[in-house]
Amino acid sequence: MACEIQDIRRALAEVAAQPGSGLFGWTLTTETAVSHQALMIGGEGNVLTVFQTRQVTDDRATLRVFTRQGAPVRQGVAVVTLDPMADLTAQIAAACAAARGVDNPPWELPAAPPAGYPDVATADPAIAADPGAEHARLIACARREAARLGVAQINSAEAYVSFRRQRLESSSGISTGRALSEVYFELAAERLPGPNVQEVSPLVEATNVDGLDLSTFFARVAEQAGALTGAELPPTSRQATIVIGPEAITALLYELRGQLQADAEYERGPHLLPGDSVADGPLATAGEALTLALDPFLPAMAESTPYTGEGLPAERSLVIEDGVVRRQLVNARMGQYLGRPANGICGNMLVAPGRGDRADWFATLPDVLEIRTFSSLLINPRTLTWSSEIKLGRRHRAGQPPVTIKGGVVSGSLRQNLRDCAFSNRRIVRNDLPDGWKPARGYDGPDAMLIRSGIQVAGA
Repeated sequence: MACEIQDIRRALAEVAAQPGSGLFGWTLTTETAVSHQALMIGGEGNVLTVFQTRQVTDDRATLRVFTRQGAPVRQGVAVVTLDPMADLTAQIAAACAAARGVDNPPWELPAAPPAGYPDVATADPAIAADPGAEHARLIACARREAARLGVAQINSAEAYVSFRRQRLESSSGISTGRALSEVYFELAAERLPGPNVQEVSPLVEATNVDGLDLSTFFARVAEQAGALTGAELPPTSRQATIVIGPEAITALLYELRGQLQADAEYERGPHLLPGDSVADGPLATAGEALTLALDPFLPAMAESTPYTGEGLPAERSLVIEDGVVRRQLVNARMGQYLGRPANGICGNMLVAPGRGDRADWFATLPDVLEIRTFSSLLINPRTLTWSSEIKLGRRHRAGQPPVTIKGGVVSGSLRQNLRDCAFSNRRIVRNDLPDGWKPARGYDGPDAMLIRSGIQVAGA
């Protein structure tokens, strides 16, 4: 059962008429979603058998209320996910009471744009047309790839496809929406021959079935399972050279762009302004400078959208060029606080390719650690320092065969890393789906980054 918009509007009007409610404005996000999930078990020859399926339809309404109270006037905000089985007026009144306890300088909510919103393809057309059929296709593709997996035994697997439609309404006249598609596949496997004493459990996610690139994913499964035994610790080093892949690049650059937000400046935290260098020192002679654009208009990617969270029209922009910040991300609220024009810059990260090649790096560098997978990459958004255990990697030394490595801890500082780094000339597109641990992140750029500055390794 879903909350009807007309009932929510009626309840908002009732609360606004109550003495002392302070209700000043609101934004309402409604969502309808259908998801398909299959749980599978692996048999002989890695035949995947579905033992449980479910289809879930979900409707939800999330209301953000804004209040004004006091002298001088202060503005509060609170968020509530509305329960359709409970009294709407009471829920909204409770949210307003919570908002009145928040003490912010006032700001005006953005109005509906006169020119409307850009036309953006935000979801995969095949999933939008028939999510159930795409879920069946995902299972069929996974079964084909699993049958070719000879070095590992699949114990279990999960296939998931979801399609969502969202609407954004506001008291200031905004009315817009978008569609979203999400796909993931996960499995647990052990190395052959058994017994089962260790498992690998990789996950791959995308906005469409083909974006999962299951052939590459299953090759990674085989590699991770094969490394369960026989791997070495990396050597300890206070100045190591490493190569990281697109998953780590995406996570690091997402935190870097957080310092381009006007919120970071207003809160007097670490921040970067136009004209600042993203590296905290001079660029090395052999280094390549970072060029980064944000693009919300790339078709059906994780951060493709016609509007920002506030309802401003989305805007594409070059934000870092040759290692120098060109644009700051200024939302409506921070624009009013800082006295600057607001913009709708947002979207997927588009990184300019470099001149490098993985094979050349590994063949010519004297000693480089290729980090294939991190166990859990932890990044401090204020300092941009990071660390993680190495889940799987390789050590490359010129003229010698590569050695599989596992374990040990690698750490770095992104702004130091950007002093001496290089990017591969091979492009890759990847998407991170939002969950309780991470936001949606879209990346279109080099498939590898070589880092020669600011890296330490604790190993053998």
